[in-house]
Amino acid sequence: MNIETAIIEELKKLQLGTINQKVKFEVEEVGSFVFHGNEVLASNEDRECTLIASVDTFKGLLRGRLNPTLIYMNGELKIKGDVAIAMQLGRYLSNID
Repeated sequence: MNIETAIIEELKKLQLGTINQKVKFEVEEVGSFVFHGNEVLASNEDRECTLIASVDTFKGLLRGRLNPTLIYMNGELKIKGDVAIAMQLGRYLSNID
């Protein structure tokens, strides 16, 4: 399995049913992925909210090992667009076990 497929599979596990907006995850040195409902696809199109981080940061974030607020404050996670969507997503990610 290549890195792009692995990232798409991790994003699909999120099941973010309460977040209706399209969120773009821009993984440095890999590519961009758009999440909407339970659909995830490789895409570079601009969306309402874009989260930008390294592969390792996204792995830790999606597996619940990193606090979204802390990594944002440390500059490991960048946000473009609607910060309210990122905050809603951050609350969800903070509760991953």
